[in-house]
Amino acid sequence: MQVILFGMSKKTNSTKRPVNTDGVTFDMQLKEETSVTNPALIVNHVTSQGIQQPTGFNYAYIPSLMRYYFINDWQYINGAWICYCSVDVLATYKYNIASLNAYVLRSASTYDGTIADMMYPCRSGQQIKKEFFSMALSQTGVYVVGLINKSSDATDGAITYYMMTAAEIGALKSFLLDEGFISLAGLGNLQDIPKDFIKSYFNPLEYIASCRFFPIDYDAATRNAQAVSEIEFGWWKMGLATKRMPQGFYMDIQTDNVTAGFHPQAAARGDYLNHAPFTERVIIHPMLGTIPLDSNKIDAGD
Repeated sequence: MQVILFGMSKKTNSTKRPVNTDGVTFDMQLKEETSVTNPALIVNHVTSQGIQQPTGFNYAYIPSLMRYYFINDWQYINGAWICYCSVDVLATYKYNIASLNAYVLRSASTYDGTIADMMYPCRSGQQIKKEFFSMALSQTGVYVVGLINKSSDATDGAITYYMMTAAEIGALKSFLLDEGFISLAGLGNLQDIPKDFIKSYFNPLEYIASCRFFPIDYDAATRNAQAVSEIEFGWWKMGLATKRMPQGFYMDIQTDNVTAGFHPQAAARGDYLNHAPFTERVIIHPMLGTIPLDSNKIDAGD
C-alpha cells in the first residue's frame, strides 16, 4: 500500500492539505489489529530517493483510504520502522466542511459579541462607573392623601384623594390627634369613660387609607385639582384649604436621558458583557433611593 509522507507544520483546527507532489511515497503495510482512523503502518523498503529513515516526516496521506493523517510516533521494531497515525478529520473532509451549513460553537477569528460566552474565564473584582444626571424633582413635592369619607365627590369608591403640602399634612395630623377632636366627635360627652380609654379604642388615623409623597412640583401637579376649603373623613369635617384630586387624574410623565456605561472588556470580548450578570446598573437618587435596573433590557451607550 502506497503512503505519501510529508514534513509540514499545521494547526489541529485547520483544513489545510499538503500538495501530493511535495511528499515522498513509501510502500507500507497495515499492522495487524489496527484501524482506519488510527492506523499503524510498517515501512517495507527504502524509497527511490534513497531515504532510509522516514522519522523526519510528521504527516501522511493514504490514497487507498482517501484520508490524511497526523503522524504521532515512530517506532523501530525488528528492523522495520512503524508509523502510528491519527486521522486528520478537517483535512480529509475539507470540501465537505466548506459546503456545510453548520452552527459554529467557538471560533478564534469571527464571533458574535451578543452571544454570551460562559466558558470564558471571569476574573473577580469590580469596576464602578458613575454617570451623573439631573432630574427635575421637587424637594417639597406633593402628598397624595386618601381619606375614607361620605363625600359624593369621592375619587375612587369610598376614598377621596387630596393633594396636600407638608404644612397641610401637619395640620391634618395635629387636628386628628388633638384631644379637642374627641369633643368634636361627641366622645367627650361620655363622662364616665376616661379620655385615655377612648383613645385606646378610637383611632382617627384609620380614616387615612393611604398617604404617598411624590417629588413633583406642587403647582404643576395640582393645576387641574379642585380647590376646597374643608376636607371630610368618616362622619366629620375639618376646615382645611387644600386641593382635591379630580376623577381620571394623571400626572405628567417626566423623562431624562443618561448614558449606560460599557463593560471595560466588552470591546474585546463581546457585547454580552454589558448585560447581567457581568454588568449591574442602578439609579441612585437621594429622594427615591436605590432603584435596580434590568441590564438585560439596556444596551450600552443607550
